[in-house]
Parts: sequence; C-alpha cells; structure tokens
Amino acid sequence: MFWRTMALMVAVACTGGCAKDPKAQALEACADAVAQKLVGKEFRLDRTAMQASAADDGTGAIAMSGGLLINPGMTNEEKQTVQCKARVENGKADVVSLSIIW
Repeated sequence: MFWRTMALMVAVACTGGCAKDPKAQALEACADAVAQKLVGKEFRLDRTAMQASAADDGTGAIAMSGGLLINPGMTNEEKQTVQCKARVENGKADVVSLSIIW
C-alpha cells in the first residue's frame, strides 16, 4: 500500500512539475501555433513525423516538419506540410517561425 501511495504522489507531482523534453515542448508549441492559424477548420497534424524530424537548427532553436491534412475526409481535403522552429528557454517554448507550405 505504501508503494502505491508513493507512486500516486510522484505521478501527481510530475503532472505539473516535471520538466518535459525540449523537443516535446517545441512540438506542443508548434502544434498550438498551427491550431491558432487554422481556427475554425478541421485538421490533422502528423505529430509523429514532426517529433521524428525535430533537431537543433544550429541557432538554438528546434526545427521540425511534418504533414498537415486540412478538412480530412472532405471533398476539399488538402495535404500540406508544416515547417516550424521553436526555442525552448527556462522551461518555456516559443515559436520562432511557422510555415504552412500550400
């Protein structure tokens, strides 16, 4: 019982306090930026491809790209590519650039 209680306490503490991987933080910031740009539209972002492509761009930012499907399953479905760069400092990710290649 003691170990279950300890595991639960650690899980609860880490929900808000454990630092995420910088690439994961950059991905979340980029995904949020895409969502803000496409407000009111249905879309599907290939987070797996973006995470797999994430790499330091040499300037301290994390660059990534992946597929974006706008209006999936509809007659006006569009396949696009997202390119994003985000900088993670002090546990906070900020998008430096975001391009949706039409």
